[in-house]
Amino acid sequence: MWLMAMFDLPVEDKEDRRNYTRFRKALLKDGFMMLQLSVYARYLPSEEAAEAHRKTVRSAVPPLGQVRLIAVTDHQFGKMEVFYGRKPRKPEEPQSQMLLF
Repeated sequence: MWLMAMFDLPVEDKEDRRNYTRFRKALLKDGFMMLQLSVYARYLPSEEAAEAHRKTVRSAVPPLGQVRLIAVTDHQFGKMEVFYGRKPRKPEEPQSQMLLF
């Protein structure tokens, strides 16, 4: 499953830009990757793991702006259409998981 964070944050003054940077860095630190500007995603093995990361993102949400979180299945994510210009591309592949025995 993929947890996606989409946001629209103000960057009008220094404090806004600082909050934007903190939020973006919190997403990257939590393992999210940037799909495009203001859209980040993280692959997770289960709904329980997604809920844990939702809590992490909720704790980093800045005081102003809009943040949306949505979880989609691998199948739904794989059906996403991606274009770079007019050239279609495949959506990102999930990161390989480490197996522990």
